[in-house]
Amino acid sequence: MKKYLIRVAKYLVYFFVLLGTMVLIMESMKSEAFKDFNPGMIKTYLLIGVAFSFIFPLIGFGKRSIHLNRTFADDRQQVEKIMDAIGFVKESEEGYILNYRYKNGMKKFFMLYEDTVTINSTENPIVVSGPLKEIRRMKLMFDEYLNKSED
Repeated sequence: MKKYLIRVAKYLVYFFVLLGTMVLIMESMKSEAFKDFNPGMIKTYLLIGVAFSFIFPLIGFGKRSIHLNRTFADDRQQVEKIMDAIGFVKESEEGYILNYRYKNGMKKFFMLYEDTVTINSTENPIVVSGPLKEIRRMKLMFDEYLNKSED
């Protein structure tokens, strides 16, 4: 719950900074800036921003299971190659839990430093948590590896 609330706050600030920048740019391009600006739209912008900041962390982050044909120890080297190919570097390892973060600082910035992917390898299937887009990419690459190893 704590992570969720932090993400809500980050995305709320992100949305309003992005929206404010766009409004300033669009209004400054007019011959008379803010002449026909409708202050009543601010309530609508606030409502959209709050809705976005509460909904996006729910649909953008999560956990997924990845089934392995062998043990994690057998496929560990391949998992590390896949994470490196996606652009992640291992941040920490605590027993059966591996934490990865992006190498690229710009990617981290655009993800608002919510780029941690955690792999829990205590059992098969392994449980991967983090940004769903990155988990899907990892799962597809790992499935491709498993298909090649079966052939």
